[in-house]
Amino acid sequence: MQTETVLGTFSKGVKSARTINFGISGGANCALECRHHPANYVGADSRAGLCYAKVVEGRDDRKQLADKLERHEKLPASQIIGRAFVELSRVALNGGKLPQWLRFSTNGALPTPAAAAADRRFIPLLVETLQFAQKHTIPVHLPVETPQKAEFYRAQLGELVVVRESIQTPDMSPETIANHAIPAGPVSFTAGESVAPGENKRGRILSAAAAAAAAWSKLTGRKTIVCPAVRVSFLARTTAGKAGRSPEQVNEWRAKNKCGSCTACAMAHVDVVYPCH
Repeated sequence: MQTETVLGTFSKGVKSARTINFGISGGANCALECRHHPANYVGADSRAGLCYAKVVEGRDDRKQLADKLERHEKLPASQIIGRAFVELSRVALNGGKLPQWLRFSTNGALPTPAAAAADRRFIPLLVETLQFAQKHTIPVHLPVETPQKAEFYRAQLGELVVVRESIQTPDMSPETIANHAIPAGPVSFTAGESVAPGENKRGRILSAAAAAAAAWSKLTGRKTIVCPAVRVSFLARTTAGKAGRSPEQVNEWRAKNKCGSCTACAMAHVDVVYPCH
């Protein structure tokens, strides 16, 4: 009987990207400090508690993913990363095509610092996996949901990978950014949450994201971009974005701007703003 693969394909929107998940969204690995944690749900009119990954796991067409995540939740994280490393190594030994991207935690999260320290083989195997990715020039997207996790994993992993902290401040805008604390390393955050429904909402969200990116760059002195994949996805559904393009050209435009087509999330000198979606 064939053993189930640990590496997943629901990742960066490109066929050869792979993901490593350690459990379900809102499970043991997810910090309650994440404002999107399902336990923080406060109503449909708020983004608090609205974890997009949890929503995906509840879809009928993602039942296989949900079942797999439930199985991972019950295993030691060291076993998950160890099996992932073996799968990647096997591809390399057999001369196969290695992933175009390696994405951690499309669902769920990395183990908490306490859990990672208690599982003594986890960090060494994670280091081996990241060394493999570095050797084979595979970009890695490794997000964490709290400053504490960011500090812990940066200390453990050093220059092997960009540990990207997801800022939890709601509704990032030039006004809220002006007095924001500057994090210790690369970050991402969302913008445009308070944009009201109505005509050209996507365009107005993009404008809010661009303003937030400019304000953040001014505050921190860091290169800050609006996620190209979300930007093109939004523009391709607007009248202005479609202007002068046939339906086929719009589809081609979107296909060339999938998440995995950009490597900003793997770059230490770049911060990323996600238009609220």
